[in-house]
Amino acid sequence: MKNTEKKKKIMGTILLGLGIALLPFAYLLWVADRIMFTIVPQTDHPKLMDFLNNKSIVFAITRIVTLTILVYIAKWVFGL
Repeated sequence: MKNTEKKKKIMGTILLGLGIALLPFAYLLWVADRIMFTIVPQTDHPKLMDFLNNKSIVFAITRIVTLTILVYIAKWVFGL
């Protein structure tokens, strides 16, 4: 029994460390998404904690990747 408790404690510590390590990336993703939302001001802008607790992270990643791809296509086609 002690072995499984020890493994759970170690896994909890690893997950906590991973969560703390990914927090700056999540913050930068939220900021980039908020900047993109400035062109659509009538939509709801989630707070950071709501952003982290919601599935909106997937949509934010999709929006940022799509915009990045469109910018690179425009640079490639128009030579900007």
